[in-house]
Amino acid sequence: MKLFSLLFLLACSTASDKITYQGKVYFQGGRYKMETWDEKLEYERVSWYSQSHLDFDVFLAEIKKDSKFTQWFSGSEKQYLGECDKLYISISTSNFGRVITDGMYMSQVGKNNFKEIITPHFLEHVKLHPDYISWNLNMYKPRLLCGGQTADIITIDFPSFETIKIKL
Repeated sequence: MKLFSLLFLLACSTASDKITYQGKVYFQGGRYKMETWDEKLEYERVSWYSQSHLDFDVFLAEIKKDSKFTQWFSGSEKQYLGECDKLYISISTSNFGRVITDGMYMSQVGKNNFKEIITPHFLEHVKLHPDYISWNLNMYKPRLLCGGQTADIITIDFPSFETIKIKL
């Protein structure tokens, strides 16, 4: 038994300590004033781990221009519906004191020709969505990203991790 424990510890210490996981997360339905809807927001989620500690986590979902979720834009924020070919919600965080920072993530976003647009009214609704709350995302930062017509893939290349291509 002691030999097995020692071998297990050695195997764990030599295993790759940089891992990424990808999956889908759905936010179901929405509400604006007296109207409710059942439409889903489908997020692509990617999580970066070092030695079983979460280093960075991101959720990305496209907001289609005919989506009911566009009702969350204020009057002045609706200009972005015409200015951006594609709009994406990005919800991300990095643990304090970890190697991957929010600035590193936004640098990768910029390299993929996405830009952040400021939409406080819209993002307030995102933060108050029941699924945002049930996933305990209160320490995460939601953003709205503007992308061009070809904005279907975002490549994220953090040092020491495999390069990730997220199909949006």
